[in-house]
Amino acid sequence: SYINIWICRHAGGKQYVDNTNPWNESGRIGLVADSFVFLPNPNYRIGRHLTHFLAHYLGLREYGYTSQCVDVDGLEDTPIQLGPPIINLLTPDSIYVETHCDPTPEGRLGCNFMMPTQPHLLHRMNMFTQRQKEYMRELTAFYHPGLIDASACWPAGMEVIDDEAALSLHPNPTSSLLRFTTELNSLYCITDMVGRTVQQGVAQQGPNEVQVAALPDGIYLIRLEGTGAAARFVKGGE
Repeated sequence: SYINIWICRHAGGKQYVDNTNPWNESGRIGLVADSFVFLPNPNYRIGRHLTHFLAHYLGLREYGYTSQCVDVDGLEDTPIQLGPPIINLLTPDSIYVETHCDPTPEGRLGCNFMMPTQPHLLHRMNMFTQRQKEYMRELTAFYHPGLIDASACWPAGMEVIDDEAALSLHPNPTSSLLRFTTELNSLYCITDMVGRTVQQGVAQQGPNEVQVAALPDGIYLIRLEGTGAAARFVKGGE
């Protein structure tokens, strides 16, 4: 239902922050951070180390580079880099990627939270790609669905679901169709995380398929009116 973050003197040779993998079965699941990560020092860029390693915890690999132009993170929208970004320290907010494997504009990615975390590269850690976001959602739904269902993390508009009334959905996450079975004819209502109704329709007794391809990627609640049955689902990939 939550992610542990331990703040302590860091042992074991790691710099700044360490993390366990999302499939870790031990009691130590989460992040370990050295206290100086939170100091107002521009070399540490408060929060970016935690963001980087939280993404590792949610399944992402390092977005680095290789001298052989080999894909290192396995995601389609992170272009392969031949070498580290060239950084102009006089203008650290500029974006230069002069060592690349694809000379087109699509071959350059000058800033990403999964770049190596040496202090002089931290100003590049300021975005995730769309596929990175989708992959983290997929891994979370598979390995840690409790994080999605944790009531403490939801706005007031996203109601808590009674386990006995939970609606079984598949696939979840989904990119298009949402399937479920109901014992009664009823109306269904889909709301977003702030409680706004984004889609409505009729559910027939028996198996149902609901098309959700038009919804923006995100987390939603589907509720069968008058039955108490409800469930959350992730729109963003199967």
